[in-house]
Amino acid sequence: MKDKIRPPVRVDINERVIPARDRVTRVWRWRLNIPASITGTRKERLYFGTEKAAKKHAAELLEARRAAGDLAEKLKERGMSFTDALSYAINHAPKG
Repeated sequence: MKDKIRPPVRVDINERVIPARDRVTRVWRWRLNIPASITGTRKERLYFGTEKAAKKHAAELLEARRAAGDLAEKLKERGMSFTDALSYAINHAPKG
């Protein structure tokens, strides 16, 4: 599950997960669990007011991760590391 984020879940006011079959309990927020493989550090739990907002944020995180992976591949093709690319950018950036 390296490049996947589970769908958001409904939680009540006490932040307990509401089962899908329960249609009586009032939804307080939508919780999105972001795994450490996506954040790079540790697992995060984010809360959203709507399911749509939670899904949108998850899609943005995955797209950013894919874009970073594409850049890493391009650097490997040139035989550069991230450190090499940063020092090249710093040395050639205009001072202003």
